[in-house]
Amino acid sequence: MADNPLVTAARPDDSLRPGGRRNGRALNPFAGFRDAISDEEASNPAVVAELQRRFRHTILFATLGTIPTAICIGALMWFVSPGPGVLAWVAASLTTLGLWLWALRLPVDLGWLRLAIAIQVYGGIVWGSLPVVAMPGDERWQLFMAAFGMGVQASSVLFAAQIRRLFYSFHVPNLVLSLAGFVLYSDGVGRWGAALLAYAGIFAAGLSEIHHLTALSASTYSVRASRLAMGLTAKSQALTEANRQLAAQASTDPLTALANRFDFDRRLGAALASGPDAASGPDAVVAVAMIDLDRFKAINDSLGHRVGDLLLVAVGERLRHRLEPGEVLARFGGDELVVLSPDCDGGTGAIDLGRRLATAFDEPFIIEDRRLAVGASIGVADSSSASEAGDLLRFADAALYRGKRQGGNRVEVFDAELDRALRERRLLEGELAAALGDGQLVPFLQPFVDVETGAIVGAEALARWIHPDGVRSAASFIEVVEDLRLVDELTDRLLDALTEARLLSPAIRRLPISINVGPDHLDGLIDRYEGTGVLSGLQLEITEQARFVESVTAVNRLIARAHANGATVLLDDFGVGFSSLARAARLAVDGYKLDRLFVAELSTCPDARAVLAGVAVIAERQGRELIAEGVESLDQTRILAEFGVRTVQGFVYSPALPLTELGELVARGHRFTASFGRAVPEAS
Repeated sequence: MADNPLVTAARPDDSLRPGGRRNGRALNPFAGFRDAISDEEASNPAVVAELQRRFRHTILFATLGTIPTAICIGALMWFVSPGPGVLAWVAASLTTLGLWLWALRLPVDLGWLRLAIAIQVYGGIVWGSLPVVAMPGDERWQLFMAAFGMGVQASSVLFAAQIRRLFYSFHVPNLVLSLAGFVLYSDGVGRWGAALLAYAGIFAAGLSEIHHLTALSASTYSVRASRLAMGLTAKSQALTEANRQLAAQASTDPLTALANRFDFDRRLGAALASGPDAASGPDAVVAVAMIDLDRFKAINDSLGHRVGDLLLVAVGERLRHRLEPGEVLARFGGDELVVLSPDCDGGTGAIDLGRRLATAFDEPFIIEDRRLAVGASIGVADSSSASEAGDLLRFADAALYRGKRQGGNRVEVFDAELDRALRERRLLEGELAAALGDGQLVPFLQPFVDVETGAIVGAEALARWIHPDGVRSAASFIEVVEDLRLVDELTDRLLDALTEARLLSPAIRRLPISINVGPDHLDGLIDRYEGTGVLSGLQLEITEQARFVESVTAVNRLIARAHANGATVLLDDFGVGFSSLARAARLAVDGYKLDRLFVAELSTCPDARAVLAGVAVIAERQGRELIAEGVESLDQTRILAEFGVRTVQGFVYSPALPLTELGELVARGHRFTASFGRAVPEAS
């Protein structure tokens, strides 16, 4: 690139060495042009290539235009003063043109510049020799030849002035020989031609200096304009493509390439606004099907998120092939997929849509050489039940969860019964939120009883709703509390009430009280009450879920924090959860709480009693307490006592009681005794 004249034109003067040499190379042929082009442009191959192209075109145009000129003037001179000199001149001029056509095929570098100078010197000699070899005797033709010489001077400015050395290489020998010819061979009026040529030569030299700057500057500005136009076009195209990609990203789920929620909501709104196609019939409706994969979380947790993601892609692809023209499949997030059917039959169309989508799960999915048999719960609702997009989605979601509550892998359609249940649910949500704020949710205590002495040795705090229609158990509203994300707030209210009761009642203060804490709420509970003393003397019952099986170390850190705050920890629902005895033994809990479903089988299932025997031995050897909940018969009590379980909880002894009532029983030293198949309070 440094050898290119167009690049060296941009170099500053301080790069030139004394003596007119630049680093041992030829003088800069574009002196003065550097102000018209920046260093950045001079080093840009695109700019250099464009300037070379324009320079070649200029010379080529001048060369091709000179061919007919040479032929015509040669013919004219042959007519005026024929002779061998005219023929020699025509041959020499055509040779010059041939040399230029050959030189234009070569790269434009400093070596080419030297060759071009040589051709220009030769051309200047040839065109300047015309008055010498063919000076006419007629003075009028001598003046014509002088005019022709002036034209040659003018054309040389256009031909070579872009590079100054090329211009002077032609201009000087041409002017000298032309003047010599007129001085030596013209006479009379014809000698005025010498004066005209001298004037034309001086004028052409000055004009070339101006043209030298303006011609290349114009080329450079033209190049800049072209590059700017191309740049703007490229940026416009890039902006258009970026907008297209942004639009696609805004409406497409990045994992599955399905429509996302934004795009689905837009299409659902449009479908409800326009209504079904009239050709579909008067009973046609807009239907929405919500799809939730059964056991997807277990697959994600056990096989990893990569397998889960690949499964979602495969499910989306298989569902896509179940769609009919006009239907839209979208992913809202996680494993929640939704289908919009804008023209669905108002009769059986909803159930048919759900069943058609359910066939996508008939065959297992092959993910990384694994066969994954995956089912799906599908809930469908149509616009006969709701005219608003939000209601339609909510109704489909309600149908979906009815199917999940019934075991999953089924299709449910929103109907009047579900509509009524949903209205009741919304009413319950409003009442429950108000009840929590009004202090209507309070703790009741169900006692832990020593089966040998009948003494109350602890209690479990259970939430109760003091409703105007009566006291409601937690089973009637705890699901709503979880859905409304009010678990932490409810736990805090119960702890506030327990703390106050423990302060007011010495009997309750010395009684170990258990509270249920979900695995996702244990760390938050400890964070909120760490160092306050509120947790001291409490038993935290943590449920036996997947997180505790897979991350024993993390759970043990939380248990250690609970111990540091004076609390003990029980593993709840033991016997029906996720963990094995080996994993349970690794947890630093203080005891196990046998689940009510396990306890219920003791009277009828010998295998359950055998398991109980093993669990009792393990708990004894670990020094951990063993508590049985859900005890509802004396037979169950007897079996538990035989296998060494001393602490039980259940309706066979007492339901959950208000704080004050249980506090009075404990203060009196009350003991339970068995009678008529039930345990009743002993008379005080």
